[in-house]
Amino acid sequence: MPKACVIVPHGVNVDLFTPSIGGDVATMPKVIGCFGRIRQMKGTDLFVDALCRVLADRSDWSGVVMGRVLSRDRAYYEEMIQKIEKSGLSDRIHFVEERPLNQMADAYRELSIYVAPSHLEGFGLTVAEALASGTPTIATRGVGAFDELIEDGKNGELFERGDIDDLEAKLIDLMDNDDRRNRMSIEARRSALECMSLDVEAEALVDVYQRLLQT
Repeated sequence: MPKACVIVPHGVNVDLFTPSIGGDVATMPKVIGCFGRIRQMKGTDLFVDALCRVLADRSDWSGVVMGRVLSRDRAYYEEMIQKIEKSGLSDRIHFVEERPLNQMADAYRELSIYVAPSHLEGFGLTVAEALASGTPTIATRGVGAFDELIEDGKNGELFERGDIDDLEAKLIDLMDNDDRRNRMSIEARRSALECMSLDVEAEALVDVYQRLLQT
């Protein structure tokens, strides 16, 4: 008989990726972030386009894109820079270099909202890292493990792939509602502790091996 397939998702270090201590979303810097390789598959341009829309009327918010730009993606990157300059938002949408791995937890803690606009992912570990950091997250529906990590409307939001209007609406909903962001921050951390920790991953792997040994 064919054996059932068991999928054990990646875990994250919930002792490293933690929320800001005593962070009240109403007083935190209002920053929206997107991390990862800067290329079309990651949807970086979608993120930038959405920010150009939502930041225009919200001067207390800013955005940051962190990631490497390879030579083959340089034209793609330059096009986004020009778009930001044309929108008059060069002082509020920033592209920054990748931080060392031991500084990434701090990078998530500096955000009020994390966005994963990818068109394709194998898993999408940054979403789990953001949730463990207590950062409300907006991610693409049907991509990687996003649907499993995001409890839509609870610890984050899912938007339709490539739909800038949907992404814009989800962003505005969170940006303009401190209480909603605060509730999502709490739920983001809870969901990571319950479902995404390294202990949860290890226990699931041990369970697979134990069942195999019993067959």
